This record gives sequence, structure tokens and C-alpha cells, in this order.
Amino acid sequence: MSKEILASILGTIHNLYFMSSLMKNIRLALLEDRLLEYKEEFLANFLSHPFK
Repeated sequence: MSKEILASILGTIHNLYFMSSLMKNIRLALLEDRLLEYKEEFLANFLSHPFK
């Protein structure tokens, strides 16, 4: 498999895992009636990591 295709596949797997985990956490926060708190936690964590 060429490296160009492998990079795309790995990027897709990463993105699917990220979105799946995000939605799982959002559903849990909704069930626990703490969506706004989760949003603040997520954004604080997500935005604290600089993009390279």
C-alpha cells in the first residue's frame, strides 16, 4: 500500500475514533444533565493543545 493512501486511511481512522468518542461523551453528559459543563471541559482541553 502506498504511503499516500496509508496516511489517508490512518487520518480517517483517527477522525472516526475522535468523533465517536466525542458523541459518546456528549450523550453521557446529556444523560447526566451536564452538557454545558462538558462543553466547557472539552473546549478548555481541546484548545489548550497547540496545532502543529
